[in-house]
Amino acid sequence: MKRLKFLIAVGTVLVATSLRLHAQTGCEDSPENPTAILALIGSVAALGDYARRRFLAGRGKKDNS
Repeated sequence: MKRLKFLIAVGTVLVATSLRLHAQTGCEDSPENPTAILALIGSVAALGDYARRRFLAGRGKKDNS
């Protein structure tokens, strides 16, 4: 029962937030630049992938000196 109340509360907050954000009239007067946001997300994803590969490659090398 606690979980159901929690899910209802979270759902209510999400709907209220999305309605508030939907109040804009569209992309023409949007406060953010969607292209810049997508570029930032892509850069973070590429950096994360690079860091993950370096971490995993470093774990494979065990120096038994």
